[in-house]
Amino acid sequence: MPIFMTLYFLNFLNFFSKISILRIVIFCVILNLAVTWLFFFILFPDTQGFKFSSISEELFSVLIISPVIETYFIQHLTITLLRKYVKNDLINLIVSAILFALIHNYSVGYMIKGFIAGLIYATEYLIIEKKNKHPIYWVIATHALFNLIASGLDFFLS
Repeated sequence: MPIFMTLYFLNFLNFFSKISILRIVIFCVILNLAVTWLFFFILFPDTQGFKFSSISEELFSVLIISPVIETYFIQHLTITLLRKYVKNDLINLIVSAILFALIHNYSVGYMIKGFIAGLIYATEYLIIEKKNKHPIYWVIATHALFNLIASGLDFFLS
């Protein structure tokens, strides 16, 4: 990885580590909603995600199961384990985002959007980790909040 990309990434993390955690969470949710809107309403309007059998199943899955399991395995465990072998967090972030995309394999558009969401969540994880503030909990909260808003919008717009 070129050194300038790594230095730019470190400066990016340092800049955002000075912002309050609540603002980081809000920024990540809004950014993810904007990317979702771009992908599913403009670029890939026919994209379908996972179909749930009931609203209670969907809410339980998108608010509790998915954020907890995905954040633990894709952001926390992946980044933590990769650091033993790869010292460059930019590479660790990209690998984490690729894994996030691979588990959202409903369509090519969904996977591309999943990769971007994975970048957002992994970056948030690294920024909050730099603050020593338990990043796994904040990323779970961000993921759950995004899923709540996205599911609500999907429910009311369809």
